[in-house]
Amino acid sequence: MYGIRKRLVSVIFAMVCLMGTFSSTPVYAQETALTDEQRNAIGMLNYITVLTQDINASKNSRMYMEEAYSTLINNTYPNAVDSRTLSQMTGLLDTMESYRMIDVKRERLQYVYEQSQAQAIRSAIPNPLGLMSAVHSFSLASLLTSGIYMAVDSVTSYKAYTSATEQQYLKDGWVLDDEEAETLHESRKGTFSYMVKMVNDYDLPGDLTLTEDTVDEFVKWKNNKNVVSRIQFLESNKSTYQEYGGYWLTLADSYYENKNYKKCLENKTLNSIQGVAA
Repeated sequence: MYGIRKRLVSVIFAMVCLMGTFSSTPVYAQETALTDEQRNAIGMLNYITVLTQDINASKNSRMYMEEAYSTLINNTYPNAVDSRTLSQMTGLLDTMESYRMIDVKRERLQYVYEQSQAQAIRSAIPNPLGLMSAVHSFSLASLLTSGIYMAVDSVTSYKAYTSATEQQYLKDGWVLDDEEAETLHESRKGTFSYMVKMVNDYDLPGDLTLTEDTVDEFVKWKNNKNVVSRIQFLESNKSTYQEYGGYWLTLADSYYENKNYKKCLENKTLNSIQGVAA
């Protein structure tokens, strides 16, 4: 039931994001004194920052990459995206596709490795024709010699084959590790550059932009099962997260979970959610 309610709230919030700003003067705007253009810019900036961090944290999940890729394409309101943000979003699509393909390559590599191991085992089994030849010779000495030789040869061949296979598997794995590390580096670097340029382009207050550390802290508390402690954190850190739409959604959802319906429906919370188009 809680999962269904949470998805419903998310859908409502997504609709708000797609429709843009409903309230021309949301409550929190009086505190930060931002223009509509600045609110849209910083809301989108913080949304991209959180999404990027979520993507990088889920880099080993192909399912997440496929869903996030589709969501970004289908749920983005075009009028709220400037040219710089569009470039950043297409970069995110490339990042998600890179992570997805790295996961695909790892799966293929694992399959090839397992097939090679199976082949090594098959190759290690003595040739039955050789044993039959020794049996037909009716020579006990020949039979023993052939059996010992084939057993030793099989073990030697198996060890050599598996050693070569494991070395190649290890090298190919390193290549994918390096590719993943490079993708992560480019993603973080691109997000940092995007943040600095957006702040300068729109003359945004830097203290309202989210960083990797503040996003990590938010995600940690968002997933905290203690709803009372979660609410205390959210309320005491409003100045940090007030320009991120997901903050107000999480706060309203936490009030609802705590059965504090009055605060959940409070104009301040609803207006703040409506005022952040991200």
